[in-house]
Amino acid sequence: MKSIDRPLYIVWSEEFDTGISIIDEQHRGLVSLINTFFYHKGDADKDIDRFLVPTAEMFKSYAQLHFLTISRLMKETDYPEYDLETKRNEELMAIIQTVDMRCRSRRDADGFLRFLKMYWTRVVCKKNLNFISYLNSQQ
Repeated sequence: MKSIDRPLYIVWSEEFDTGISIIDEQHRGLVSLINTFFYHKGDADKDIDRFLVPTAEMFKSYAQLHFLTISRLMKETDYPEYDLETKRNEELMAIIQTVDMRCRSRRDADGFLRFLKMYWTRVVCKKNLNFISYLNSQQ
């Protein structure tokens, strides 16, 4: 298959829009990162460090900035579960770090892609629903 014919791993859909512009932009960036990694993943088997390492670093930076944004929005809107969500986000960062190190040491591009997909479907698309609903009710 030619590079130009490679499909996207996640196709952005309007159903992903939250109505919070900064959150939507960050989520689009995450989908772009995941799709770019998927695009190069077949080549990663030959030279995994060229694709896995930068993707993992970008994902960790994304998560840190996203959690800072979420934290700010929670504070500004007096979100009642701020402390709990902050703790969960800290735990998520620790999990991300562990998965990153494990996948790098095993040179496991497929495992990292599975983790990114799980993160997108279970954390971004489902975990944040209560907070997003709360934010939208504050507008």
